[in-house]
Amino acid sequence: MKKILLTAFFCLCMAVGASAQYKEYYSLEQEGMEYPNIGIFRIDWNNKLYFLDSDSEDETRGQIKNYKESGNKKTFDVWYPEGLGYSGKLYSIEFTTLEEHKFKLVHIQADSGYKQVYTVSDKKPLKSKSQGNSSPKTSITDKVKNSVGNGIKKGLNAIKKKK
Repeated sequence: MKKILLTAFFCLCMAVGASAQYKEYYSLEQEGMEYPNIGIFRIDWNNKLYFLDSDSEDETRGQIKNYKESGNKKTFDVWYPEGLGYSGKLYSIEFTTLEEHKFKLVHIQADSGYKQVYTVSDKKPLKSKSQGNSSPKTSITDKVKNSVGNGIKKGLNAIKKKK
């Protein structure tokens, strides 16, 4: 019975992982900004979805419409996700391949026409030495582990001194 449950759990985990078929593009540079907006753009080219920044699962999947591809340039519109009470076009996107693993993403807001130009890559950027060798989550867990470890060491040293 344990084997069946474990196998079912493993298959469920695989299915959840396989359902997310988007491609991530990491912002390298933002035109006109000394320090670019550090962000990740997620696009599901197969299902025609553009993933928006949001905490809510329902608000993240903007539908891609009017998709056109010409040479190394793809253009499309992103529409509001269904069920939000809004409808219509949210963004127009121009996605141009510059070289291998390097792209230009032009993000135009539909209502204001505000245009943001990013240079993005599908390769995760390496961290600089000033950022440290670990991610913020890892550094927090390391700090907790070190403080717990130091507390245990102090306790053991105090017990040894009493003897």
